[in-house]
Amino acid sequence: MKIHLEQVLKDYRGMDVEQVNEEEKNEKFTVRLAINSAVNGIEVTPDGRQKPLTVEEKGKIYQLSNVIWGAKNEVELTVDDVSFIKKRMDAVSNTTPLVYGRLLEILEGKDGKKGK
Repeated sequence: MKIHLEQVLKDYRGMDVEQVNEEEKNEKFTVRLAINSAVNGIEVTPDGRQKPLTVEEKGKIYQLSNVIWGAKNEVELTVDDVSFIKKRMDAVSNTTPLVYGRLLEILEGKDGKKGK
């Protein structure tokens, strides 16, 4: 599935979602940033401790991150890649409901853009 990485996520009113970057400046929150945030996010246990990642998960996160950051505007994701991203979105504590919903629409081709 082709995903357009520079697509900016929209809020509930249709406005661009922004975040503050490392330089303390607002930047558009793109699909690239949302996927990166989800796959590299921290998963916590019910008692609030950080859940350790398996060796396989660490490897997959590293591989996906390289693909996402190495792509120019568009990336081809496999069914397994999309499944893994969704799993991470479900598990990590930093994925807000808005970002979760918008990214899920994009990954499932329900955003009306079909990855374009």
